[in-house]
Amino acid sequence: MADPIVTTVANLRLLTTVSSDVVYETTDYGGGFWYYDSTAPSGTNDNTGTIIKTASNAILRRIFSGFYDVRWFGAKGDAVVNSATGALTSGTDDTDAFQNAVNSINKARGGTLFLPQPKSAYAITKLALLAGVSIYGENGKTPVIALNSSSPGLLYLGSSPVQYITIKGIYLIGNVANTSQHGMYIFATGDYDPDNHTGGLWYSNFEDVEIRGFSGHQWHFEAIDDSDPYAGNDIANQFLTFKNCRGFASASSTSRAIYAIGQFGQCQFLQCEFDGAGSSVANSISVELISSPGVNGTDMVYDVQFIGCTVQSTNLGFKFYYAKAVLNNQHFEKINQAVWADATSNIVINGGTEMYSSTGSSSWAVKSSKASNVIVSGCTLNGSNFIADNGFLTLADNNLTPATAAITTSGITKQSGISSGVLNSGMARHILLNSTNADLKNITSQLGTADDLIVRAWDNGAVDSYTRIYDDGTGNIVLPVYDFNASGVRTLILRQNDVAVFSRNDLAGGNWVLKSINIADRKRNVVPTTGYWTVGEKIYNTQVNAATKIIGWVCTTEGYLTTNTWLANHAYSLGNLVLSNGNIYKVTTAGTSGTTAPSGTTTFTDGTVVWTYFPTAVFTAFGNSYTISETDAKYALLSTTAKAATYTASGNGTTTVITIPHVLSGITTNSTVLITPRNAASAGYSYADIDTSSVYIYYATAPASGTNNLKFSVEIKP
Repeated sequence: MADPIVTTVANLRLLTTVSSDVVYETTDYGGGFWYYDSTAPSGTNDNTGTIIKTASNAILRRIFSGFYDVRWFGAKGDAVVNSATGALTSGTDDTDAFQNAVNSINKARGGTLFLPQPKSAYAITKLALLAGVSIYGENGKTPVIALNSSSPGLLYLGSSPVQYITIKGIYLIGNVANTSQHGMYIFATGDYDPDNHTGGLWYSNFEDVEIRGFSGHQWHFEAIDDSDPYAGNDIANQFLTFKNCRGFASASSTSRAIYAIGQFGQCQFLQCEFDGAGSSVANSISVELISSPGVNGTDMVYDVQFIGCTVQSTNLGFKFYYAKAVLNNQHFEKINQAVWADATSNIVINGGTEMYSSTGSSSWAVKSSKASNVIVSGCTLNGSNFIADNGFLTLADNNLTPATAAITTSGITKQSGISSGVLNSGMARHILLNSTNADLKNITSQLGTADDLIVRAWDNGAVDSYTRIYDDGTGNIVLPVYDFNASGVRTLILRQNDVAVFSRNDLAGGNWVLKSINIADRKRNVVPTTGYWTVGEKIYNTQVNAATKIIGWVCTTEGYLTTNTWLANHAYSLGNLVLSNGNIYKVTTAGTSGTTAPSGTTTFTDGTVVWTYFPTAVFTAFGNSYTISETDAKYALLSTTAKAATYTASGNGTTTVITIPHVLSGITTNSTVLITPRNAASAGYSYADIDTSSVYIYYATAPASGTNNLKFSVEIKP
């Protein structure tokens, strides 16, 4: 064979005759050797890098093995770029050369594109990644700079799915002019091949890749199911490995070193670094992984491992939202907050992880929220707080600095209210239940059969508020040991600090059976004047003295109490209570009152308000706090001066003390008086006292006005 003919790519294209006995050598486009392919199929196209078509339509093919060189396709690598505008200062835009190379390798059924170290840098506007095309830089850090572009990502998925590729040894550099542009933009889309994976990046590797300077995310992964009939089932980014990779978020509350949303699973990060632009950047986060609702269910972040990685110079290191991940041998430095697990995330942090976070009320090492579960073991933790904000947090065998640093908040308790009769406890085992005068009939929970749910009532400062647990057979709560209320329904009233324990006894039916109840002592110095009360509830007197000798009061009639009097032409909301004509009424249809006060013992329409009569709760005093001496006891037993009688009195609507004169002798400070109201108008007194001239009956609210409308049985013992 003759010596090679030395020429250029441009001159090859001008050839009108070629010979299979000649090898052609080009000195430009990275150089190389070519031969005439006489068997090339019709329609073979010139791609500059590996195929040249001559003027006579002959096909010349490059002689090579191994990598494809990006210079073969025309890349120069001589760019100088203005970092503020993204415009070329000098050199070449290599976008077409890069994309032509990737397209050609993809068409050739795969291979590796090699990026030799350039004179200065390669500059491109965007590059679509295709299946089977790997990209290798030289010496670990080949620079590729983003030119001014509206593309959402510098490198992005050009088809879906993309599988079995490796990107290694490149350095992607963004610019501030490309607003919200991401560096590596792995956005999964649908695929119309039902026999293949339906979208995203699969079974691929990244090694020694550094990304910085992008105003969006440096690494962005997104895979959310859509309504496409083919792609809607399994759009995902998964089975990915990252080794010695780096991402440096920009100085923005919205830029992330890594951001993944949707299905992102079975991914492993080995000895990577993900940093921010400083812990002083408000709301900055280095790594954020978020599961997302999709058309066919939740697209999960799951089985993600970070091993031997570093996160530093940011406000918050990791934020997980409904995600599952393991952090092993991590290093955190120059941060305010290390790890936040939110929305039922499951995170394990172990194996020598070091956290060096700031101190202060807004800083923490680990925070677990909304029924998340975080286990931290075998780590060195230097942080101000370990927060369990309605989530689970377990610390085991850690080196804490300071040694007193521990969980400083509410543990595994979830604070919740009731919505439409339902308590949604999620994965939480302890519930701090906001008392809002609501009925509770159903519990929705992710706990299993035989699991216990502890519910503690909390009034949030609303005195006499309550939660009424209702077992009328239509919900999933069972109260097996409690009496029926006045309406014939099993009920249980929970007030401030009452604790009820429920056990789930039937996985299919989901029944929650009351296991135990602890009723807290209710203490105050007067009988209640507001709220809903049931028979048997007790109030203990906190100011027992010579004037108030009783131990407390017990509810003897179920009903409501209120101090609100009815007002004419007043707007009332559903559930409002008022006093009118000696009775209590509750708003069952909201509206504006008229000029006629409600009366009677059924329903009453007043303007546009509909009132419903409810019984008035009655409390009766019980107990005597004074010890009678032996002499007094003998006198009391032998005395014939003890008197009992029925007395009547008249209320005037304003006086809260009813005075009944007596003519008994021998009255002392140890004398007692027992009052029993004989009609509804007399009920609800606070306490009674006696002196040498009269009996005094004290009310918190003045009895209604009337002539001889009050009747009492009075027993006096000197």
